[in-house]
Amino acid sequence: MIVFEARDRVGGRVHSTRLDNGAVVELGAEFVLPGYEVLREAAVRLGLELFEKGTIYGDREPRGGPPVTRDELVAAYAALRDASTGSIANALERFVPSPGARAVVAARLAVSSGYELEDQDASALAEGAAGFGDFPSHGVVGGNDRIALGLAERLAGVVRTSTVVTRVAWSSDGVAVRAGGDEVAADA
Repeated sequence: MIVFEARDRVGGRVHSTRLDNGAVVELGAEFVLPGYEVLREAAVRLGLELFEKGTIYGDREPRGGPPVTRDELVAAYAALRDASTGSIANALERFVPSPGARAVVAARLAVSSGYELEDQDASALAEGAAGFGDFPSHGVVGGNDRIALGLAERLAGVVRTSTVVTRVAWSSDGVAVRAGGDEVAADA
């Protein structure tokens, strides 16, 4: 097995910075929310602890954008839980009549996922992507990137950082990956 990472560090959008005073600042992927069971299980396997951040991520007041009421937001999130076909962008247009609620939900989903809403399947909404409510949010003690660092440590010798993948070709014989100037062949 080989894992290619284009950056000089593992983690992608999960990036924690440790300050001189010991504090940790999350530069992305700040919250562990309900429904993130795979992540929570990985933290347990790696011996990492979660802590409650004290932020009610799913029920915060929107700033900027078109006006929206709390009732409009609650109705929008409830309507989106049943969306199962098309893109998230399409589901917002079909199920959320309030322009303000559409703008808030679109902004939250785009920031949380890092993908264009037109490129995301609406079925992700049923998996918690449209989470709204007064549920607690958590973080990993010492920084959320400790999960990526712990997984990479267990894969010692197979993670290649600073290695950009420029081509992936599949065939019935397997896969060929061009990365960092090398061509790597594998069964899958």
